[in-house]
Amino acid sequence: MNREVAIVLTIENSAGIINIGSLMMSILEHTNADDVVKFYVLVNGDIDDDGKKILKKIKWYYSNCLINCVDIQKCIEIKRGEVTCEELDGYYRILCPELIDEDECFCLGSNIIVKRDLTSLYERKIKDGCSIAGVRSLEATWDNATNENLQTALGLDNLKQYIYSDVLLLNLNRMRQENFVGESITLLKNTPSLTFQNLINKVLFGKIDYLPLQYNVSNEYFLCIETWYTEIYTEEELYYADQFPVIVRFGHLQPWVNSRQRGSDIWWRYAEQLLEPQLIGQLKNLEKRESGSSLKVSLLGESKKYKSIVIFGFTKLGKDILDFLMDEGVEKIRCFCDNSMEKRDQLYRGMKVELLEQLKFNLQDTLFINVSQRAYNSIDNQLLRFGIQYENIFHFMNKKNIQYYMTLDDKYYRQELQWIKEREGDYNVDILNLPLEELEKMLKAKEPGEAVKYLIDKYWMNTWFLAPGRIS
Repeated sequence: MNREVAIVLTIENSAGIINIGSLMMSILEHTNADDVVKFYVLVNGDIDDDGKKILKKIKWYYSNCLINCVDIQKCIEIKRGEVTCEELDGYYRILCPELIDEDECFCLGSNIIVKRDLTSLYERKIKDGCSIAGVRSLEATWDNATNENLQTALGLDNLKQYIYSDVLLLNLNRMRQENFVGESITLLKNTPSLTFQNLINKVLFGKIDYLPLQYNVSNEYFLCIETWYTEIYTEEELYYADQFPVIVRFGHLQPWVNSRQRGSDIWWRYAEQLLEPQLIGQLKNLEKRESGSSLKVSLLGESKKYKSIVIFGFTKLGKDILDFLMDEGVEKIRCFCDNSMEKRDQLYRGMKVELLEQLKFNLQDTLFINVSQRAYNSIDNQLLRFGIQYENIFHFMNKKNIQYYMTLDDKYYRQELQWIKEREGDYNVDILNLPLEELEKMLKAKEPGEAVKYLIDKYWMNTWFLAPGRIS
């Protein structure tokens, strides 16, 4: 077939190679061996030795790729002091028409993974009169104050043409003719806080073509696909996005921070081919640390104030907290406490489970970490009645957010339900004593009882387990 596809990727520094490496592998795996993929990596500075090793491995796996690293520092006109942005590399894409010697190219963000061949889309020409093509934004169609303010700030007649910036097809010739780079930089200097996505939608308003939804399917809205309003997406688009997504966009957490989200397993498969074992271990430790990270930081701070630590609750979460504290070098942990006689004298990492009445050391200088998720009030009251001061009690609420469940891969549903069952098991709700299969049936019932409704609402089950088309 001998087609050539140009793809621009941007990273703020050499460390970003870790992220785009998996993306590059996913593109190449789904590209015909006779086709050539020309990667242009825009980076601030030189690629370090570790980054070069990753790129060398990619070329070893796939001989049909060319990788050209462009040091943006040598030609960039945007300075950090002039642009307030969390990810400066997003703005590097503005310079594509000047830096990339091609007629057209893909411009991809680093928070995506490719699941099917892109070359057919590359051959789809952007329609006449347009400089860019992207997938229309669902959020921009919502009738709310945020969009009203955005429309006013951008000075646009409407937001119906507004597109996402993660997956773009650029007509570089036309963008050069229209002086896109010069106009964009002038706009940025006058409005330095403008995001790249807002910038392209303002500068190129009226010159935007649309890509099918399957080329930018967001993890966070994936389960809502069948109920999306079809004013901007046709039913055919929704079907193909649901059944045959080409590009999946990760949620607000990257795959190494949340490996249970849809598409993360693909990212990790490529990462394990490219990265050294030591780095893989570091990334997995990062995910472990980021789980409830802000609360864990607070817990570490509190642990320094006391001579002894007791974890109240011999549960999976209690064990996870012990692992975290020990891994952080905390040596003050004395034992677990639990009201279950069946758990008494059990051991985990050398720590015994004891009843509260058995504790013989100075409890006034002891931090009690209450890991109960449903019965925390009764545990707090038990400790207070026993003479423990309220300030000595640290309640660890390990509640996951709605984005976690919305992006959760289907294959983890049963594990998550089991975890919920175990987590809520210290509260007297009869349904939690049922086998998991029976609990599933009750959750899916047309008229669930109050206890079932409580679980559905607390864990946003209508966004994942009970979402349309996703009932296992």
